[in-house]
Amino acid sequence: EGLSDGDDQWAPQINLGVSVLIPAAYVPDLDVRLGLYRRLSSLATKVELEGFAAELIDRFGPLPKEVNTLMLVVRIKAVCRKAGIAPSVVVVVATVRAMKMNGGVAKADLGPENVAAVQAGCPNLGRHIENVKSFGVPVVVAINHFVTDTDAEVQAVKDYVAEQGSEAILCQHWEKGSEGTEVLAQRVAEIADADTANFAPLYADELSLFEKIETVAKRIYRADEVLADAKIRTQLKDWEEAGYGHLPVCMAKTQYSFTTDPNRRGAPLGHSVPVREVRLSAGAGFIVVICGEIMTMPGLPSVPASEAIMLNDLGQIEGLF
Repeated sequence: EGLSDGDDQWAPQINLGVSVLIPAAYVPDLDVRLGLYRRLSSLATKVELEGFAAELIDRFGPLPKEVNTLMLVVRIKAVCRKAGIAPSVVVVVATVRAMKMNGGVAKADLGPENVAAVQAGCPNLGRHIENVKSFGVPVVVAINHFVTDTDAEVQAVKDYVAEQGSEAILCQHWEKGSEGTEVLAQRVAEIADADTANFAPLYADELSLFEKIETVAKRIYRADEVLADAKIRTQLKDWEEAGYGHLPVCMAKTQYSFTTDPNRRGAPLGHSVPVREVRLSAGAGFIVVICGEIMTMPGLPSVPASEAIMLNDLGQIEGLF
């Protein structure tokens, strides 16, 4: 309802265990904090939160949004379109360990230095950078530091990102707290203030639903084709005739690969995206496209668990499960 001074009604309206969060007096990531408790599958809810966030920005300053790569595409394709907003800059978080895995190293062997594997895995990071830039938004890479990372491995990531026309900054917040991300914060603020973003959606609302699916598969995942049987294509056409053709599509697939095979790492090309099922989320405002073998999240309860979370008289948190 707004954040006017003296108004103590807005906090309960977001249906959140605010008594636990208020003592921190800090809201670093509205979308993630509220995402634990709200039905964020609804575009209307996300747009409502964006408006709420805008009021916080006016009062407290820049507000970062934390999303994984899959949800970044959802946010840019759907939420930004619906709310009429645009990001000023995107921070892509990467780790040396992830580069090694994409370079072919097994999880059990990620500890020892392996610069060659880091370099071999960096094209995966490069693909993410390209995808974000395709929306017309500048990119900064945050290297989430692990104690096993060596200087040579970190430098390999920095060198690769520089070749992509972006900047990678080492972040040591686990070890040093906020001091460990000060350089990143300053750089992000500088880029945002420079107002160089030229945001553009991935596709037009007027495209057919199947064309929207193809656009995501080919431009984001670099697939050659989308495989969908006649039943799925007919279902999409029926929804278009029923007035839902303008909705954005939300692709549900493995987060471990650009393909639908979670074991296929790196930056693969020349693959196909099989569509197993499509679901109309009319109230939420998008079409869900189930690709490959992926399990979707179950529905949330009508009464969120946050209503049982509180601080007792000793200042201890109760109600967590």
